[in-house]
Amino acid sequence: PPQPSREERVRLALVSTIVALTAVIIFFSFNLSSYAFAMLQICLMAGAPSANASLQAMKGNAIACCIGGVTIVIVYNLLTAVPAYVFLVSVCLCTVLLFSKKIYSDDPMAKAYVSALFTFLILLGTSTMAETGAAMNFYLRIVQILLAGLFAVGGIIVVERLLRGGIIYKKTAKL
Repeated sequence: PPQPSREERVRLALVSTIVALTAVIIFFSFNLSSYAFAMLQICLMAGAPSANASLQAMKGNAIACCIGGVTIVIVYNLLTAVPAYVFLVSVCLCTVLLFSKKIYSDDPMAKAYVSALFTFLILLGTSTMAETGAAMNFYLRIVQILLAGLFAVGGIIVVERLLRGGIIYKKTAKL
């Protein structure tokens, strides 16, 4: 594929940087460290600085979150029925093996299963440590991904409009 022009690369880098930096500043300013996952999602989605790419990333993340979330709800209920360490390790091993089979298959959803496995592991850790159940963490995670996607898409659209109007680009071109 042909490389974009230098001006286009600068514009894309500027859009990504502004959207990601805005998210980081907001999260650190308001001490939202418990929502760090949402901030990371915003930064990842801003890495592909077009509204379509961010919408596709949001869709993929939501699918992966649902796969991992449904899996953790099932595993969490099994673990509450049999609260033994050996059972925890056995169930986790079986779950990781099932995910591995999907990840290394020729399935077009293989990439989603990688993210779903990460979602499963993160939710497993948070649901076994905290008083809230896996279902609550699952719903919170979905809301975080959707809000992060909306923030990234909205931020990209706003920054693109400002760039197209020349407000930001003219000021940075003088630097």
